[in-house]
Amino acid sequence: MIKILKKTVEIESNDTKNFKEKHLVLEYYLTENELDKESFARENVYGVEIIKKIKNGDGYIPEAESEYVVNISNNKNNVEDVLNKMINNTVTPVELLYVLDNILGV
Repeated sequence: MIKILKKTVEIESNDTKNFKEKHLVLEYYLTENELDKESFARENVYGVEIIKKIKNGDGYIPEAESEYVVNISNNKNNVEDVLNKMINNTVTPVELLYVLDNILGV
């Protein structure tokens, strides 16, 4: 699997209703995988991964939370559009599957 970091979003908040942590970082990745088809042809499929890191003193707790979906589409542009919607709405790993379901209508 190839992962391409598309955006890092830092959140610093006193909003304890929506965020338990005061400072966190969300990393949004576009993933690319090669899929073997029955006809022995290979096809690239694209997905997304979101990683949440929590600030702990001078550093971060690596991958405090993460979630990914490997095969959303074989159309890279469509998956990038989905990922950009998630970035613009600060989707967390816990919300990934729910939001993806709403975006794609699956």
